[in-house]
Amino acid sequence: MRTYIILFAALLLSSLTYSQSNRIVLLEHFSNASCGSCAYYNPQVESLINANPKLISIKYQNNWPGYDPMNLHNPTDVNVRKNVYGVNGVPHSILDGNQYNNHPFNLFQANITNRLQQATNFEMIAH
Repeated sequence: MRTYIILFAALLLSSLTYSQSNRIVLLEHFSNASCGSCAYYNPQVESLINANPKLISIKYQNNWPGYDPMNLHNPTDVNVRKNVYGVNGVPHSILDGNQYNNHPFNLFQANITNRLQQATNFEMIAH
C-alpha cells in the first residue's frame, strides 16, 4: 500500500511540475492613418481580435507612408519594433513573435487557432 501512495504522490508531483497553462497569443499590428490598404484590412484584423479572447494585441502606428498623428505619441518604440521584425510596409501583422510575419491578407482564424493549440510550459499570473 505504501508503494502505491509513493507512486501516486510522484505522479501527482510530476504532473504539477509539467502541467501546461492556457496559451495567450500575441498579435502585433503595424498600420498608418493615411494608408488606404490599412483602412481596408484593419477591420479584418479587428474582427480577429474581437473574436479571440485569448488574443492580446499591440498596435503600432507608423510615420509612413503618410502622416499619422498617433505616431507622434510614441515614435521611438514603433521604430524599434518595426526594425526588430523588419517591417517595411503597412499594414503588417506579427503573430507570436514571428510565427506569422506578413501582410494581414493572409492572417486567418486558423493561424490563431493553431497557435492557441500549441502547448505552453509556463504561466503568468497578474496580481
